Amino acid sequence: MSLSILEKNLNQYQNITGSFTQDRIIAILKKPLRSSGTFLISKKHGLIWKQTDPFNLRVILSENKMSQKYQNQPEESFTKDKNPSLFYFTSLFTQLFEGDFEQLKTNFTFELNQNADTWTLTLKPKTMPLNKIFEKITIKGNKFINLLVLQEIRGDKTIIRFNNQKK
Repeated sequence: MSLSILEKNLNQYQNITGSFTQDRIIAILKKPLRSSGTFLISKKHGLIWKQTDPFNLRVILSENKMSQKYQNQPEESFTKDKNPSLFYFTSLFTQLFEGDFEQLKTNFTFELNQNADTWTLTLKPKTMPLNKIFEKITIKGNKFINLLVLQEIRGDKTIIRFNNQKK
């Protein structure tokens, strides 16, 4: 499989829904911080991330706006114009899900491996500030992305497992 075929496969759906489990492994903590919930990736609406455990959190991310609602608190909104650094990192997440390799090539080198029906894409940052934060980002999948691992330089790691994906 080539990068262009993988990009085409990841870009073919207008909407993808599913569930996630996220483990945040922080070097100074004995146990990972675990959260879980559901997500929707929509070319029309962006990313809708609904965490349900251990507490309710909803994040909606579009190209120019991000809103979040924590528990029963009022919703907070952020715009790209007023928070460009926030959108630098949040757009990275969207680019990963959509397989927008043209944008990702600006900031990363790629290594793609395929084994039977699965593939693994390793991204190594080559530009600031990403290369000061991440050692590498690993994405594994088949038809959809099943695993996303963000390995930080300081030793912390975020592992997100995706399940029950549907178009």
